[in-house]
Amino acid sequence: MDCIKDKDTTEVFTYLKKRHSKVKVDIENKIQGEIKITSVRKYLHYPYSLYPDKDKFRYEVDVEFTGDLWGRVSWGAAQRCSYGQIANLSKIRAYRLIRKIILPELQKRLILFGVDITHINDIKKLKWVG
Repeated sequence: MDCIKDKDTTEVFTYLKKRHSKVKVDIENKIQGEIKITSVRKYLHYPYSLYPDKDKFRYEVDVEFTGDLWGRVSWGAAQRCSYGQIANLSKIRAYRLIRKIILPELQKRLILFGVDITHINDIKKLKWVG
């Protein structure tokens, strides 16, 4: 499937990346930091004729996360982990947790521009910058 790159879509996504790309996230004892939207892509969703109530487009978002993640490593209390301090934690689990936590914050920002992301799989690339 090819990405849709018409003039209106490109202008909206460029404006979004320049002016409204940074979102602060501060959820107590879970995550602290900032999300930066690096890219938004729009695809035609097939077969949209089978689902007339759904939108016929789907969107993918690339995100860069700067901040810390809180988690319980062993029997102790919750500890704050930055990117370099992940020793016994799987990166796949950490990235899945970050995606799950930042999804509502991204939805609030992107719905203003007509971008509807509903699932954590719509966040395609996640880069954690320490």
